[in-house]
Amino acid sequence: MKNAKKSFILLFFLLAAGVFSGCASKEEPAIEPDFPLAGTHWAPLSGPQGAVLEFSPDAKRIVGTTNGNRFFAPVERARGELLNFGNIAITRAISRDPEREAMFIDALDRTRAWKISDNTLVLEDERKKTVLRLQRLYLKKRKAK
Repeated sequence: MKNAKKSFILLFFLLAAGVFSGCASKEEPAIEPDFPLAGTHWAPLSGPQGAVLEFSPDAKRIVGTTNGNRFFAPVERARGELLNFGNIAITRAISRDPEREAMFIDALDRTRAWKISDNTLVLEDERKKTVLRLQRLYLKKRKAK
């Protein structure tokens, strides 16, 4: 009887785990497997000094800094030239240049398309008007100690 009870409890938890894991899953963003922005780092050519935009290695999110605040957002769509960032979350520390910081975040929020020319990333709005130009950063890897 003890084994039957233990088996029933184990079966119950396995079924519950399967149900809840199915509820937690949602549709993944449409990211091309060879998306050229994946794992790249960029600095705005005009904007807050020290700002950096980084695409995660799987290109499903962006993270970065404006010059005192950090931000992050999901990449919602990235097919061909299309690019849309989800809700951009940003810390609210005192900024050294709040006007440029606001313009930088607003440009990211209005982004709907992108293109790369040499080492420059051009972010565009829905009318293909440039909202932000960024220069690619090449980061040196630290040596393991």
